[in-house]
Amino acid sequence: MTLRGGLERSGRLLDWFWRASFYWDLTAMQNLKYFASLSDIPRDVALDRINWALDFVGLSKWKNVPVKGFLGVWFRGLP
Repeated sequence: MTLRGGLERSGRLLDWFWRASFYWDLTAMQNLKYFASLSDIPRDVALDRINWALDFVGLSKWKNVPVKGFLGVWFRGLP
């Protein structure tokens, strides 16, 4: 699956993610771990869910890149 295909499949999730508060200088993984901790989701459960979600939307390879590094690309349009 391409990154664009993953993003298109998950439009609602990414729309929510974009509109939600997140920290641009943190990676996707760091942001999701932080918000999971605010919801008192146990770390092991959170990590499983985060990895699943990133894989589902095609962002697994971007999980350690600061959010500002890949969302900007997405909004300009991916090749």
